[in-house]
Amino acid sequence: MSDLTEKEIFDCLSENFRLAAENCLKIATSPKRGKIYRELIDQLSLIEGASRQACHWRGDTRWLDIADKAAYAQKFSGDWLRRYNSEKSIWFLKKLFVQLGLLMNFGFKLSLDLKDKKTGILGPILPENMQSSLIKGPILPENMQSSLIKGDRNIGMRISNGGIIIPDGVMV
Repeated sequence: MSDLTEKEIFDCLSENFRLAAENCLKIATSPKRGKIYRELIDQLSLIEGASRQACHWRGDTRWLDIADKAAYAQKFSGDWLRRYNSEKSIWFLKKLFVQLGLLMNFGFKLSLDLKDKKTGILGPILPENMQSSLIKGPILPENMQSSLIKGDRNIGMRISNGGIIIPDGVMV
C-alpha cells in the first residue's frame, strides 16, 4: 500500500472495516474457521496500514490510535482463539468476536463519514499530550545522579503547539 491517494486510502479503510466486521461475525458463529481468521488478520493489517497513511496524508495523529487498535485486535483475536477453545468457554469467545465485529462496524461507519470530511483545523493535529503542556521530571535516572545534583531533580519545560520542547525561562 504505497503511493496511494487519499481517496484510495479511505476506500481501503471502509472496505476492510466492512469485511473485518463480517468475518468477526462468521468466526463468532463458528470459531473453527482458519481461512476466515486468516482473512480477518489480513484485513486488520490493511486497516492498520491505511490508518497510518491517513495520518500522513491528513497530518492528523488521531489516526494512529486507530492503527494501534487494529494492531491490538490482530494480536488479541489470535490469543482469544487459542485461549478460549474449550466447550466451557466457547460462548465467551463468541461474545468477544461479536463485540469486535461491532467495533469494526463502527470503524466502517466512521471511515465513510470521515472520507470527505475536513478536519476543521489548520495545520497538523498533534496528540493530546503534545498540546502546550508542562513537563516536570528527573534530569537523570536515580543511579546516574551524583550527590551534587540529587537535591534539585526536577526541571521545568513546556511543549509548544508545534511540538518544540522549550525550557522554563526561555522566551520564544
